Amino acid sequence: MDESNGLKFTDPMGMAPGRFCTLINIGHTPEFFALDFRTVTPEGEACLLGRYFLTPQHAKRLMYTLTEHIAGFEKEFGVVNPAEGPAGPAEPSTN
Repeated sequence: MDESNGLKFTDPMGMAPGRFCTLINIGHTPEFFALDFRTVTPEGEACLLGRYFLTPQHAKRLMYTLTEHIAGFEKEFGVVNPAEGPAGPAEPSTN
């Protein structure tokens, strides 16, 4: 088991093998962010793997952590180009 910041990480629900996520839907309210993790089948069905709710503060920490990890990945393996989706590249909105 991993230990980090005094936390003991366990896997009581048997999720350890993991699942490949190919689509994430994100929504928000004034109180929380909702993240739906999905996998798209060859038949075009977007199957829900899990739904998670984050406070705005934790969502921002996730954003910073992903930014750090992507930068490290790109330093080691090269630039990651955004994946094309139904509406084109998944680029952040400039609004």
